[in-house]
Amino acid sequence: MSRGLAQLSSLPVASSPVDPALFVRESEASDNAELTSSRNHQNADDQEIIKIENAQLKVTLEKLLFAKQQSDNETEARIAKLETDNQQLHTMWKDEVTKRLDLEKKLQTLDKARMKQLQKSRKLRKICLGQVAMLLDIRQKVCQQNREACLALWSRKRKTETRSCPVITGLSWLYVQDRYDTVFQMLPSHYGAETGTRGS
Repeated sequence: MSRGLAQLSSLPVASSPVDPALFVRESEASDNAELTSSRNHQNADDQEIIKIENAQLKVTLEKLLFAKQQSDNETEARIAKLETDNQQLHTMWKDEVTKRLDLEKKLQTLDKARMKQLQKSRKLRKICLGQVAMLLDIRQKVCQQNREACLALWSRKRKTETRSCPVITGLSWLYVQDRYDTVFQMLPSHYGAETGTRGS
């Protein structure tokens, strides 16, 4: 409106009269046309900005989708690797358990064999001790019988020879005692306590 008045004031004064209402309408129409043109230019600029923003959003969305796909692929690869590692660990654990069970079975078998061997050793030890005791008893009895027989024999011989030659008889008896003492000392020490000391 003000623009129209400015134009009106700048016009040369004509000789013919001018209709003010018509001039105002023409000015308003001109202003509306300029405003419409400006709005159209503004709308075109807005559309261009919207297109650029949409393109940028599309690029950003594609980048996000690519990053998400890459992240999903990496996650799936990690999950697959973890599953593979878990399977390997489970296999190793089963192998270790199997080895442990085998070792326990072997140890049980060895323990049973050791117990059997120990029982056999105890039985053999008892048998050996019994045989040793029996041999010692037999030896003790034989030595005692030999001693008594030897002493009885030389006692009779001494009595027989005393009448004919007392000197020779005494020497013979000393010789017998010396030989008996030598044999008797060769026996274990406990025989002396069981059979008695040497006789005279």
